[in-house]
Parts: sequence; structure tokens; C-alpha cells
Amino acid sequence: MRFGASRTVQRITRRFRLVGPNRLPTTRLRVVDVEASGYIGEAARVSVRVRNTGNLRTAATVRTRLVPAPGGRRAARPADAQTATRTLTAGEEARVEFELGKLGDQDYDVDATALAGRRSFGTSTISITPRPERSLWERFKRFVSDHAVLIVALLALLVLAAIAEYTRRYRRRLRAQLAAASPDGGAATSRLDGRVDLNRATAEELAVLPGIGPTAAQRIVEDRDEYGRFTSLEELGRVEGFDAERVGALRDHASV
Repeated sequence: MRFGASRTVQRITRRFRLVGPNRLPTTRLRVVDVEASGYIGEAARVSVRVRNTGNLRTAATVRTRLVPAPGGRRAARPADAQTATRTLTAGEEARVEFELGKLGDQDYDVDATALAGRRSFGTSTISITPRPERSLWERFKRFVSDHAVLIVALLALLVLAAIAEYTRRYRRRLRAQLAAASPDGGAATSRLDGRVDLNRATAEELAVLPGIGPTAAQRIVEDRDEYGRFTSLEELGRVEGFDAERVGALRDHASV
């Protein structure tokens, strides 16, 4: 004999793993604080601190939005939005930096939302009023701050170039001194059969040679200081502006 209506019993089984004594695995995030500032004509600099308040390792996504709010009235669409993801262990927190949009002369709201996948754990909102446009000096200081590594590298290259130039000039002077002190150096000016010695003459003495002049004489002295003595009259051809014809015209007036 059966009394009452029949009933169907359904058993639902779900497996889970505890992460501690009587502790279920829990994903939970929290936006701890939001900081934002900026100058008119520049991006808003936003800093969001997010914490994993659950007990699972979680890929925490921080979504930020810059919303115009002139006179306290929020616009329907944000001026800019960005996201960034940080993997946090249980209890860990991270600070995430953003640069949003380009600020105008009006108020803005900055929204920061913490998400794990598609699940949102709330939004924190702060309001900012952009500061007046930076002065030229302030922009210069910010440029130096933002490009400090590049500036240091360029300064290092300039120092190396200056050292290289100083070394080159020093070696040139040293070669000239050694040449003057060599046993066959003789007097500063040496003439053989009335000819000027190209390796001993000064720029003034070279300038009086036929077809030379002060400019060409200076080039001869600089070449001699940098590359050493001329071993033959024909080697004068290595100096700019001295072709074979010009060198030949000096054969009766110069020697080495």
C-alpha cells in the first residue's frame, strides 16, 4: 500500500579541494588605492595598487578609464582606457602604472577595476583636476628625468670623442717634437742648394714657395704632424690640392 505522492530524489555531487583546514579555494581581488595626476596637454599619470585577498594564485587584471567630467557631469564615453595584468599569489599586491589620454582644461574621473577573467571585484573612482601647462623649465626637467639613460649614454660618447681628439692632437705634437729632436733635425729651417726642407720648414717658410701660400702651407704642416715625415717629394701628393703638376713645380725649390 502506498500513501501520499511519489517523490524523486536527485543527488548532486561536486568535488572540491580545500586549501587549508575548512578553507575553500577562493578568488578575490581588491583595488587598494588609486592615484592620478597630470598637466594640461599631457597624459594623465595613473597608479593603481591591487591586492590578491583570496587564497589562490590569480592573474589580476586592472582596467583603468579616463572619463571627462566637466562640472562634475561624467561623459558617456571615456577619453581613454587601458588594461594591464599581473599574476599575484595569495596576499600579494602590486602597483600598476598607466598613462591615459591627453588632458584638457576640465575635470576628469579615473576608474580602476580589478578583474579575474570576466569576474569583477569592484571599481574605485577618483576625480582629478589637471594642473596648468608646465613651464619650459619644467618640461626640460621632465625630459631629462624621462630620458636619463639616453642622456648619460650621449654624454659618455661625447667624453670618449673628446678623449680621442685630445689623444690624436697629443700624438701629433709628440711626433713633431720627436722629428725636431732627431739627429738630422738640424735647425728649424734647413736649405740644401737653396731648397726648403719640407720636413723642417714652418708654415711661414713653406708659404713663400712658388704656388703655395698660407693655406696650402698649413695643410702641409698638419699632414706632416699627423702622418709623419715626407720620405720623398712625390709624397707631397698625399696632401689635399697637390697633384703631380703642382708637386713637379716645386722640385727646384723644395727637398726632403
